[in-house]
Amino acid sequence: MTYKYDKSTLDSIYNNILKLSRKSFFYNQFFLDDSFSTRVKLIFIHTSFLMINLKGKNKDLSQNVFDYIFKQIEVNMREIGYGDVTVNKEMKKNVKFFFDILLFCEKLHSLKYEDKESFYLKYFRELEKRNKANLALLLDYFDKFQKFSLQLSINSIIKGDINFDYK
Repeated sequence: MTYKYDKSTLDSIYNNILKLSRKSFFYNQFFLDDSFSTRVKLIFIHTSFLMINLKGKNKDLSQNVFDYIFKQIEVNMREIGYGDVTVNKEMKKNVKFFFDILLFCEKLHSLKYEDKESFYLKYFRELEKRNKANLALLLDYFDKFQKFSLQLSINSIIKGDINFDYK
């Protein structure tokens, strides 16, 4: 796999997306399951908003980030002990999840609150069993992250300067 952007640039972007997806409030306040699967979905949502920003502006960076993130997820799956067959099956499923999430995120600004709720419940079923306020917090977080990510310059993304502070 050849990248137009160097590994340190892609590492920086990936590590910052990973940091966002590992924030403790997702698990302590929003009560998402603290699992590999949940973190992957959070990575996909964060990445989708960055991809939307890059759409039409920097196709090479967008493709390199996509490839790199999926490569890292595959490596992590192998490190935690998934076998070849399981990795291949899960990666196919993850690609479908990612594009479903990306398409949703592209139209997020025009959706009704109920449609957003349905979407997030599709990927974070554990929120059905919990207080609706937790779901409302998650929606608020991603509404704010969307606005933040769309304001990022390409140089900020390249530098990995995507430090979003949710308040």
